[in-house]
Amino acid sequence: MVDRKDSSAGTRIYAGFVAVLVVVGGLIALVAQNTESVTVRWLGLEWTAPLTAVLLSAVLATVVIDEAIGAVWRRRRRRIKADRAELEERRTAAAAAPDSANQVREEVTS
Repeated sequence: MVDRKDSSAGTRIYAGFVAVLVVVGGLIALVAQNTESVTVRWLGLEWTAPLTAVLLSAVLATVVIDEAIGAVWRRRRRRIKADRAELEERRTAAAAAPDSANQVREEVTS
């Protein structure tokens, strides 16, 4: 009997790849259907650009801003986690170490 896993090894399509294909297909449809130019006004500036370029620029700017905020957030969370781990290590070390003040008192009284 042939093991089914062995016969299909390396032929599976991964969900991420399918998702990328769907997004690329959607972008191709967006570009094909929105070829007209639009006037863009921003902060007193005005220019004409294809609608697709404006939409894709807005999406790209959103992704860049999201990734920048995410990177700052992740760095902050890592620092907090490292600080907590260091504090826990110090507390554990302090609890495991004998109390030096008590040792001095014992030596003086003996």
